[in-house]
Amino acid sequence: MQWPFIRRQRLNDALLDADRRFNQVERAAFTYREERDRLKAALLAVSDCPH
Repeated sequence: MQWPFIRRQRLNDALLDADRRFNQVERAAFTYREERDRLKAALLAVSDCPH
């Protein structure tokens, strides 16, 4: 009766892997969002300056 355990273990491993990948994507999105906000602020600062 190894099958239920093996199936559960594989599902658990797949879930952990998916969580890891999701966290990597979430961290990258946070980094890009911060960069986008900095660029927007810089653009606003430049466009507010008289030429």
